[in-house]
Amino acid sequence: MDSGALGYDGGSSSYYKAGGSSRDDGSWAITRFLRNEVFDSQKLVGNLNVLYGAGVFAGAVYFVEKYGELLIQ
Repeated sequence: MDSGALGYDGGSSSYYKAGGSSRDDGSWAITRFLRNEVFDSQKLVGNLNVLYGAGVFAGAVYFVEKYGELLIQ
């Protein structure tokens, strides 16, 4: 199978370098992930939408657990 079909080009694409940090910057993998994926200003709006959706889902689950017997007659 052609590796180009999978979107992998040996790590030379700008996708892998878009965060601006390399593996040699001395930071831990989790801090690089948080900085590049969670708190990045270009991704923050989408991350907040995911957080909002998860909060609505958790609230709905809590509501059904607490007041579910009122929904059934």
